[in-house]
Amino acid sequence: MTTDEMQTSLSDMIELSPDFDIHLLACDMSMRALGIQRDELIDHPKLAMCGAAPFIERASARKLTLFV
Repeated sequence: MTTDEMQTSLSDMIELSPDFDIHLLACDMSMRALGIQRDELIDHPKLAMCGAAPFIERASARKLTLFV
């Protein structure tokens, strides 16, 4: 098995994420600055909008946080 065969695609990870209680947070200020509307984002059962302060509050209570 090659390294490429062992990697999971981003779309597969997003599809599997609700099964692992993974929450996605979108920065509402960045979305406004970029002109992105909520309906333009992916459909995900645990997608929420928040600003920087709520993100930091939520992230500090978690074991792992990724900021992209």
